[in-house]
Amino acid sequence: MFEGTVWLLRLVELSALAYLLLIAAYTWGWRKLSASLPAKLHTGSKVSVVVALRNESQNVEPLVRSLLSQQANNIVFDLLFVDDHSTDDTLQLLQSWAEIHPERIKVLKASGEGKKAALRQAIEASDAEIILTTDADCRPQPFWLAMMVAPFGQQSVQMMLGPVRLEYGKNLFEKLQALEFCSLMGATGGAAALHKPSMANGANLAFRRNSYLQAYEKQAGQNFASGDDLFLLNSFESLFGAECIGFCNAKSAIVSTNALSSFKDFVSQRIRWVSKSSAYRNLSTLIPAWVVFIFNFFLIAMMIAAFILPWMIPVFVLFFILKAMADFPLVRAAAMFNSQKNLLWLFVPLSLIYPFYVFLIPIIALIFTTEWKGRRLKS
Repeated sequence: MFEGTVWLLRLVELSALAYLLLIAAYTWGWRKLSASLPAKLHTGSKVSVVVALRNESQNVEPLVRSLLSQQANNIVFDLLFVDDHSTDDTLQLLQSWAEIHPERIKVLKASGEGKKAALRQAIEASDAEIILTTDADCRPQPFWLAMMVAPFGQQSVQMMLGPVRLEYGKNLFEKLQALEFCSLMGATGGAAALHKPSMANGANLAFRRNSYLQAYEKQAGQNFASGDDLFLLNSFESLFGAECIGFCNAKSAIVSTNALSSFKDFVSQRIRWVSKSSAYRNLSTLIPAWVVFIFNFFLIAMMIAAFILPWMIPVFVLFFILKAMADFPLVRAAAMFNSQKNLLWLFVPLSLIYPFYVFLIPIIALIFTTEWKGRRLKS
């Protein structure tokens, strides 16, 4: 039994080493971003902002107003909205805005089903060189468009990942979400800086239209209605190389959306994210996911074992402290970038909760399906 315990601890040590190296690499990558400056898009390039909406009537007006108020620095752009079979008055509201701004706004009715198909329809209908996507519940800042498309002044750039911030109220749960999202954004930016992009968020994503049309047919996960961001990222990396994918580290490029107020909605959202993982093929995505999952699994096992085996308590504490020491610099840097440094007091409680969340959500996703706006999604 003693020998088996030793071997088990060796496995924990190896998983911890892999995790520490991964987070250290992401932290170094994030710091590399701080030295980068965007290029300038030539004014002859047209940009289309594409948004797919389903049952978003409460978000139509604030979304449209934020997009119409873009300070685009003489960049020619239009807004393409695709209604994905809404059962509320989303379509009617969009059409009303299109009547007021016919030169700027175009509204399409989705012919297929799902966000991915809706986006594809709009991008095919666009005549722009650069496509910029966001979500209906997001609020871009006034210089968002200008900052996100500026790097395409370099012909080598094919895709830009953008920063996303969760806004929160007084609810502790919302604050925990916002801080956790800072860690995800830090990892996204750090990985991209190392030319190992592992995550993307369709709430803030830009790419060349012609490159998208090439990449779309070759991307994995075609049977999933969602997954418009990560599958596309992997396809771009496969076709054009990771060096052609960047991260926009300008604060004025941040897109904001609200944290979820309901724990049920949060779990449902994360199940949607994880449910597509069976179609992932890119090692830049798979390896970090497995490293994080395995090390957090061992942390949970040690935490539980500590209630039975007193000698396991200092072992758990040691590995927990090592993990926290690795995580904190990246989380702090991303939180400061997002102007959410005030959330760092939640770092320790989030670190205690996080292993259970990372371990349990994938298991729940394997057992249960979830719905999104009246549609049951495939696992």
